[in-house]
Amino acid sequence: MPPPRRELTALFTDFDAARAAIIELKGLDLAGEPIEKMRLHTPIPHPELEEVVGTRPVSLRRFTLLGALSGCIGGFVLTAVFAQSMFTAQVQGGKPVIPLPANFVIMYELTILLGVWFTLIGFLVGARLPTRVHRLHTPKVNEDQVGLWVEVLEPQYERVKALFARHGASEVLEGT
Repeated sequence: MPPPRRELTALFTDFDAARAAIIELKGLDLAGEPIEKMRLHTPIPHPELEEVVGTRPVSLRRFTLLGALSGCIGGFVLTAVFAQSMFTAQVQGGKPVIPLPANFVIMYELTILLGVWFTLIGFLVGARLPTRVHRLHTPKVNEDQVGLWVEVLEPQYERVKALFARHGASEVLEGT
């Protein structure tokens, strides 16, 4: 059974204090268990904070490639199945049963269509949209404060809470 985890959201009024807290939190030795779940909420984009927290890689190109390949293969299968379903009206005289040049237009159009749709789906997945409001979310992060949400193991909970207080967190919201 995995050890229990607790959630904390620290609210900072100063960007520099939040940055210092994030740096110390990342460097903190928490019994060999680094903090992997950390989310930053700011009222305005702040590149220095985002740089310290790090980014989560999103494979948007893979979504696009998967959609394009699906569209191309799907277009070929669609036209081939329709060509075979009309077996009573087959064109005679040495013409192919599945004429590829005529199918290229359908294949191209479905490649573009599914590539775009899969890209949109990949964007929504990468942006975590739609998202639910977290139970430790506060409207203050939309106004003038920086919110830092972390999930830590139960034994490290008090250490992280003290770290936030040491860096001047105006409020620390606690969860289970």
